[in-house]
Amino acid sequence: MLFGVVLAACDNPAIRPAWRTLPEPKKQQYMRAIQKLKQRAPAPDLSNMAQINYDQFVQIHWDNVKVAHNISEFLPWHRYFILGYEKALQSIDPTILLPFWDWTLDSQHPTSSDVLQPQYFGGNGKGASHCVMDGVAAGWQTSYPTTRAQPSCLRRCFEMTTFWAPENVAALMAQSRNYDDFRERLEDGPHGNIHAGVGGQANCGDMGTMYSTNDPLFFLHHANVDRIWWQWQSSCPTNRLRYDGGIASPNTRLVPWNIPVSQVMETTSGPFCYNYQRSDGDLVLKTCPNAGVPTTSDWFWQNVKTLLPTSVQPAAPPSRNGTVVKKQKRSVSGLQYPPPIPEWYVIQNGYSLEKVRQFEAEQRNVTDHYNSLEGYVSEAALENWHKHNHLVNLTQTLFNNTSV
Repeated sequence: MLFGVVLAACDNPAIRPAWRTLPEPKKQQYMRAIQKLKQRAPAPDLSNMAQINYDQFVQIHWDNVKVAHNISEFLPWHRYFILGYEKALQSIDPTILLPFWDWTLDSQHPTSSDVLQPQYFGGNGKGASHCVMDGVAAGWQTSYPTTRAQPSCLRRCFEMTTFWAPENVAALMAQSRNYDDFRERLEDGPHGNIHAGVGGQANCGDMGTMYSTNDPLFFLHHANVDRIWWQWQSSCPTNRLRYDGGIASPNTRLVPWNIPVSQVMETTSGPFCYNYQRSDGDLVLKTCPNAGVPTTSDWFWQNVKTLLPTSVQPAAPPSRNGTVVKKQKRSVSGLQYPPPIPEWYVIQNGYSLEKVRQFEAEQRNVTDHYNSLEGYVSEAALENWHKHNHLVNLTQTLFNNTSV
C-alpha cells in the first residue's frame, strides 16, 4: 500500500500530457487544483503525500536536499516525489494528470513561452522584491525555507536567453555512457538551465534555490525531466532498468520514504501507472545510445551519422577546443547555443565546474553541427514558433539583435 491505496496492476497507463496541448478548460482545471492544494490545511504528518498540502511538498524537498541532488538517486527520488504531488492533486480533482513543460520548443525565446503568460503560470517577478504578481501563483506567500523571514512572496528573477533545443537533448542521450553519466548530464545541463534561468541571480528567485518547489513551475519542469529519463529508458531495451555508473545501486533506499530505487525504475509498475504524450520536440535516436561507448572524446563525432535523428548528412565536425562561446546572429531558422550554467548555481549544487563546462562545449558543437546542415530547420526554430506558442507575437525586431 502506497499513498493510502492498494496497488493494482497497471493495465491501462494514464498519459501525462504536454501543457501546451491541453484544452483551455483542462488548463484552468489544473490551476484550480494547484490553488486548492496551496490553500489546504496541513496534514498531521508527511508520510502520505496524497494528503499533504502544497507547502509540505516544499518542506519535503527542502529537508532532503542532500539525498536527492548531485547523486545517482536524483532521477528516481524526483520521480517518486512528483508522483506524490500528482496524487495530492488527484485527491482534489481525480481527473488531474501532471502535465509536462517541453521547454525545448520554447528554447529560442523562452520568456515569450505560453507557459509564462499571465493567464497561466505568470512571468517575471516585479519591483525590488521580485514578487510574482500574475498567473496561478500571483500573490502567493511562502513558508520555506525557515532561514529567511516568513511569510515571503514567491520570487522570480529571470535571466533567460535560451534553453536546450530538442537536438541538444537528443545528443545528451546519445552521448551518455551509462545511467549515472546520463543523470549527471541531465541534472547539470538542461535541468539546471531551467532552474537558474527562471530563478535568476543567486538567492533571488525561488526556482534557483533548493526551495524551488515554492514555484509551481517546478512540477511541470520536473515532469519533463522525468519524461526525458523515460525516453532514455525507452530508447534501448538495455536501458529500461539500467541503473549503473558512479555509486548507483538499485538497492539504495529513497529517503524519507524508505523504498528501494528498484521500485521506481518503471512508470508502469508498482505505484506508477503512466506514460508520456509525445511532443513535437521529441527526436528519436536512430540506434541504441551508450551501448559499449568508448571513452575517447571524439567518439560522439565519429558516430554522429548513426546516432543523431536526422537523415541529412552531417558536415565535418566543428572545432574541438570549445573554450570560446561564439557570438551568434539570431535567425529564424538557426539554433542558439544552450547558455552556460552560472557559476554560482554550479557551486550551490556541488557540481563539477570542469565537467559542466565540458558538457556545454560538447553541446555548442552539436548546435554548430545542426546549423551547418543545409535545409535543416529545427522544430524549436523561431520560424516554427507559432506552431507551439500562440499568445505572443514575435516581431521582426527579434531577429535583428545578437545573443550568446
